[in-house]
Amino acid sequence: MANGEALPNHFIMQRLLQPDEIRTMTLPENDTSRLDAISAAATEVAAQNVADLLAMAICHRPDEPALIVCDKRSWLNVVLTEAYRQALPDATFIDFDEVTPDAVLAA
Repeated sequence: MANGEALPNHFIMQRLLQPDEIRTMTLPENDTSRLDAISAAATEVAAQNVADLLAMAICHRPDEPALIVCDKRSWLNVVLTEAYRQALPDATFIDFDEVTPDAVLAA
């Protein structure tokens, strides 16, 4: 859409109702071809940003219980999961693609 016009609602609904091509993407288990593009230093900065977000916006301390539901469908998810692991070392992590939705809700 030109000049900042909003997308018509039917385009938005179509995208929401048919996200299969995006949601089914999974990285190969041993594929590190793009992981080197995100340095350890960048992951540490992301971890500090996550820690700041949790502390300032959500008022959550690292020593409080936490449940993080994550997936490995993109490199961004992999890096953000690692950032959350660093920011919340005692949290419980559940990979959404490795358990049933009911198991996630039960956790």
